Amino acid sequence: MGKGAHILPSRKAIAILLFFTSGVFLMIGFSFLIDMMLFRNNAIPTKGILTGYVEKRPGNATYSPVFIYNDASGIEYEIESNSSSSSPVGSIGDVVTVYYSNSNPSDARIMDDTSYAFFPISLISVSILELIIGLLLVKSVRKDNHDKDRIYSIV
Repeated sequence: MGKGAHILPSRKAIAILLFFTSGVFLMIGFSFLIDMMLFRNNAIPTKGILTGYVEKRPGNATYSPVFIYNDASGIEYEIESNSSSSSPVGSIGDVVTVYYSNSNPSDARIMDDTSYAFFPISLISVSILELIIGLLLVKSVRKDNHDKDRIYSIV
């Protein structure tokens, strides 16, 4: 091979990589989804007020919302969310839906009806797409090998 020549990975190697990353994304996506669903099903919903944002990654512009809410006994909590995003969940002063743990009221999350599952469902969707592409690559490698076998048997 001359200078500057590139060795391209085989379709089989790409398929193996896709299967591996698909498995990783599936595990991460399902673990996030299960954690969020269990938390939400066991938590107490209430209303809170978005009071501000904390910049998490300077330069990358990701922010964590800060909110206050009262638990069932009337105690007020101010929470900095453990999740962050590049787009705000709302404007300061907005009323938000908060879910908090009955056994640990300081464990609280802002969750609306749909967006809480967006991240894990996105990961699961990407992993399924990777799995399909990997299967198509494996199928094409098998077809090529079968065609080569037919050619060699004719010769």
